[in-house]
Amino acid sequence: SPEGQPNGLAAGPDGRFFVSDAKDELVRVFDPKGKSLSVVGKPGGVKPGPYDPLKFHHPSGLTVSNGLLWVTEDDRWQPKRLAAFDATTGEVRKEYFGPTNYGAQGAGMDPLDESQWIGQGTLFKVDMKERKATPVSVLGGESGRRHTYYRQDGRTFIITSGKATYVQELLPNGTLKH
Repeated sequence: SPEGQPNGLAAGPDGRFFVSDAKDELVRVFDPKGKSLSVVGKPGGVKPGPYDPLKFHHPSGLTVSNGLLWVTEDDRWQPKRLAAFDATTGEVRKEYFGPTNYGAQGAGMDPLDESQWIGQGTLFKVDMKERKATPVSVLGGESGRRHTYYRQDGRTFIITSGKATYVQELLPNGTLKH
C-alpha cells in the first residue's frame, strides 16, 4: 500500500500475503496478485482508555500457522503481548501477555479488590482461581516503579513512584487523570 509503512511480511498457504503496517498500526491482507483484500486490526494504535485487542502498537513480525496469523509488536509495553488472529476473519483467537519488568516494577495490586492489578501501564482484571489476567484498559498518565492504591471520598487514586512521585485519579473509564 502506498500509504503505510511496511514492517513485516508473511505468506499464507493459500497464497495471500500479510503485511504489517507500522504507520497505520494494522496488518494488510493481499491476494497472490497483490490486490488489497482486507485488514486485520483497527487503525490508530494503542491509546489510553478501554483495552481493545484489535489495536496494535507497531505490528512487525508475522507468521501464519494452522489458520492463525501470529503478530508481534515492536516496543509494546501497554501491555506487552503476542497475539494470534484468525487468518480468514481477523478475529482475535489468542493473546499471551509478557512478563513485567525485572522485579515486577511498575506493578501494583489493589489491596481492597484482589481482582485489580496494574502492570505495564495497563489495568488488568485478575481471576486467581482460573489463573488468568485480562486487560481492561490502557491507563495513560505517568508511569513509575510501583503503584499504590489510595481511596478517599469515593474516589480512587493511584500513587505512582519511582524517580518522581505522581498522584493520579483512576477514572471510571480506566484511565488516569494527572
